[in-house]
Amino acid sequence: MNRIARYAPIAALLAIGACSSSSDSHAGSVQMTINGPAAPRAITFRVVGTQTAVTVPSGKPYRIFTLKGAGDTLEVMVVANQGQTITVPVVAISLPDTRTLPTLTLLQVAATDYSIPAVGSYSISILGPD
Repeated sequence: MNRIARYAPIAALLAIGACSSSSDSHAGSVQMTINGPAAPRAITFRVVGTQTAVTVPSGKPYRIFTLKGAGDTLEVMVVANQGQTITVPVVAISLPDTRTLPTLTLLQVAATDYSIPAVGSYSISILGPD
């Protein structure tokens, strides 16, 4: 009996550990939005932070181009199809941990007439996580 009493707490801890969930994953995605005086036709922005993918949300008439920079930096260009404009949400950014959000920097905006409006009149932000 003494032997059982000695090993019972260890067995209980092992049982609890075996039953606990090992999927404490915080992976997920966030969406990027843009605000400005008019809906643009194209934008270029920089993402700094660990991400696993940048994709166009389902049903959006966009093309996306990416350029890997140093470290965890990614430059992204989103271009709407001819006759279309970019609307919210612009892109989905997949993250290994949604508790650590990337930093976004808007680099350039192109209007529907291909003019280049002042970047300062637009802002981008993150919505999410999903």
